[in-house]
This record gives sequence, structure tokens and C-alpha cells, in this order.
Amino acid sequence: MDATFFPSLEALDFAQEGHSLEFDNDELVYKGVVFNEMKGALSSPVHNQTHIVLAWLLGDSTDINEVMNANLLSGVLLDNSASPLRDALESTKLGTAVSPLCGCDESSTETTFMCGLEGSNPEQAEAVEALILEVLQNVAKNGVPLEQVESVLHQIELSQREITGDGFPYGLRLIVNALSPMIHGGDPVAFLDLDSALIKLRQDCQNPRFIPDLIQGLLLDNPHRVRVVMAPDADLAAKAIAEETAKLAAIKAKLNDEQKAQIIEQEDDPEILPKVGLEDIADELKIPSGNFKTIGNLASTWFASGTNGMIYQKIVIDLPEFEPELLEILPLFCDILTEVGVGEQDYRQTAALQAAVTGGISASLSIRGNINDVQQIQSYFSISGKALVRNQDKLSELSEQWSGLEGIQKLKQLDKNLEAEKFAAKLARIRDKLLQSPRQLLTVSEAEQTFNFKPEPVNEQIKQAWQTNTQVNFCSKAYSTVAPNDFDAAVFTVLGHIKQWLLTPNSARTRWSIWRRSQL
Repeated sequence: MDATFFPSLEALDFAQEGHSLEFDNDELVYKGVVFNEMKGALSSPVHNQTHIVLAWLLGDSTDINEVMNANLLSGVLLDNSASPLRDALESTKLGTAVSPLCGCDESSTETTFMCGLEGSNPEQAEAVEALILEVLQNVAKNGVPLEQVESVLHQIELSQREITGDGFPYGLRLIVNALSPMIHGGDPVAFLDLDSALIKLRQDCQNPRFIPDLIQGLLLDNPHRVRVVMAPDADLAAKAIAEETAKLAAIKAKLNDEQKAQIIEQEDDPEILPKVGLEDIADELKIPSGNFKTIGNLASTWFASGTNGMIYQKIVIDLPEFEPELLEILPLFCDILTEVGVGEQDYRQTAALQAAVTGGISASLSIRGNINDVQQIQSYFSISGKALVRNQDKLSELSEQWSGLEGIQKLKQLDKNLEAEKFAAKLARIRDKLLQSPRQLLTVSEAEQTFNFKPEPVNEQIKQAWQTNTQVNFCSKAYSTVAPNDFDAAVFTVLGHIKQWLLTPNSARTRWSIWRRSQL
């Protein structure tokens, strides 16, 4: 409450984190962490595509049952490639992709639902609208299979149960979930515990007309609909820069000598920044220990943790040696792997199965240095997945099926200019090599639930620059330090988390404070 009503926001805080005026070679410029971040965000390719989107106002965002109905409707229509509206938007030639603006938003007083395309042309707006309405009319008439509705309910339950913390603390996520209903006069607790609302929703879904009636009432018969066409302006960046330059020049012209001196002399005060001391660090580091056993011929490791009824699995395969032409497309193999069909199932059927029994399956590559010698490299290919405990067997089965990947031949349907036959053959060669490599299974669940590719050692400086159309420059620098098991590794880990202090201009006192603490 104090953070809301009595914030300790100093002028210097806002100047550093928000935006401030500084002189750069006698030219007045805007500086600030958030200011630069927003410039970078608005330079995203998303803002350089034409978007054609239909949007509806659905109802009161403080009514948990109405919000659940809206989210169910959005999931049935757009959840995956087997969903009718997403399938239509993905397969049409009216645009290049489904717009990232698609989905349900309950952060305002009234819930909104949006759907549409990106990479289209403004002249095709009516055709895009007609396509969307045609799909909605078809679903309202014929309904959708109950198993597809159950799949969306399954995803809602997953989101309710999963305790996340990667980059966004779980407690903070709960606060954010409760924030909108609290602001708009609703009951925030109802939006934190969805069990009763989910039970009601499951009961309603037993009626085969429930989804069709929702579409008819919330979308087709709803007059609160708008079609929005957002076309990029090729001259927008230049106009923004010209306006900013003119504004800064006008500000500079009005500055007297004393005001100029204040801008030049302003500097960071590290004493007002929060600090982490040794007293904030636990004396003991809790490192989980796993149970090792062999399942068939597969070496497996299982870790017990409070997962709220979830199970996490990862198949880790030692990365074999690949020819250069296969290494080039290995990242594409990871991207494509979980997006194509498996065995006799096409990509739509596989997407539906994945949504019905898992919280998602992904493939990735990783390269790790030895904890004692960073030049000793180990490389891995991993298939990761998560599911509710009751779907553990189905998750394991589906993860194993990805390794077979008979559906890779579906890629032959790609544009002929891509030489799909050769491309699919290369992907199949990658698959075959991975199938012959050693592998192991990693599982994390609650307690009651039960490499040949070695790059040459590298220690050299690399300087690269890439040109792209953005309003800001993105710069980074990497330093070679020590292996993870080295005594000084902890110090460098801490320094990595407070890098913003190190990179803040005029912060010599801050850097000294950090160095001094690292010596304690």
C-alpha cells in the first residue's frame, strides 16, 4: 500500500529511470532507461506490418463467469492450429500471419475480444472481415467437438495450477491477476481461485449448444464491434526524429546559463538506490538432489518439488557431430519439430493433442562449459514438456513421438522455391543422427509422484555490428571470466544481476560501492 500511496519517488529516480535532459556534444538530448526501452519496443517489426483486426466489447470484466466465458471462447477459436478461426487465419492468403493482437483482454472495464491478420493490405479489410464472420457463423451453426472444448478447459486449469517464476515472480503474477478486478470494483479473490468458476464452466460445456450460443450472443449479434486497419507509415520514424529534434532545440533556446549548468552537473546518487548486503544472502545454498534410476534403457533423474499437481519432463540428447550443412539448419529443426505432424497425424491433429494433454512441448539446443573448465564444451538437444499429473503418461508418449518425427515429410508441402525436398531430407538426417545418440530423462514433480560435438577451444575477441531499421542502438559486450565452479564465480554472478548500475553514466561512486562489496 505504501508503494502506491506513499511512493519514495525522487526526482533523480525519475530522471534516470524515466527520461531526462542531457548534453551530448553541446546538443540537448533525451536520456533514460525506460525512454530508450520504449523506443526499442516501438521499433519492433510488429509495428512495421499492416494489421487488420476485428474487436468486440463483450461485457463486465469484474464478473468472473463472464470473463471465464470470454476466455473459453477465445481459446476455442484461437488456441492452436486445430482451432477453427486460427486455422482459417493461418491458411488464408489475405495476410502473412495471425496478428499478435488476437485474443481476449480483461484489463479494462469491459472485456474485449480481438482477431485478425498481420502482413495484409488495407484494400483487403472487407475480405478479412468476411472471412472471420464466415468462420464464426459456421461454428455457431455446427458447434465444435466436445474434446476441443475440454482441451481449452485443460489449458485454463494448467494456468491456474502452474507456479511460475521465470522472470516474473509468482506472487507478483497473482497481484497482477487481481489488479484489474480490484481497480474496476470487482472481487479480486474470485480471480485468484478459479476452481468454483471452472466447475461451473465445465458443467455449462456439457450442453452442446453452449459454445455456439456464446458465439452468437457475444460476437455475431453484438453491435459493439469495430474493424481496425493499422497501416505502417514509412516516414513515421523520420517525422518522430524531426519533431523530437525541434522540441529539444526549442527547450535549449530557452535555457539560461544556470539551467544549463544544472543539466551538466547532475549526477547519480547511489545512496538513494536499494542495496543488497551480505546479510540479505542466505548462509546455505539449498541444492536439490535427484533420484537416479534406469527406465528400460533410458537413464533417468527425478527431482521432488512442490509443483501443485504439475509434472515437468525433459529428454536430453547428447548432440552428435553434424556436417556444416546440417548445423546451419539445426535451429530451424528445433523450431519446426513441435509444429509438424507426428506419424499418421497431421499438424492440426498434433496441435490439438498437444493442447489436450500438455501445457506445451518445445525443442531447444544448449551448450555448456564444464564447471571446472569453460573450454570443455558439452552440447545437448532437449525436448521439454509439462502437464498435469494425470496426463503424465500421455506427455511421455508424445515427447517420445517427437523423436520419431515421421511428419517431417509434411514439409514437402512448402513453397517449391525453398527446395522443400532437399530441406526435408536434411531435417530427416538430423532426426536420424539424434535418434542414435545417448539420451537421458529429467523429471520434476511432487514427491508422491513418482556428446560428440565438441567445438575447438575459443578465447578471442569478436567485434560485430548489424544494421537494422530501429530508433535506438542495441549494444552489448561480453567478458570472459571463470568457470562456474571457481571461487570467484559467485561474485561475477552478482555483478551480472546489477549490470544496470555499472552501465549508468556518472556512477563512479556506485561502481566503487559494488567493487568494495565484492571484496568483503
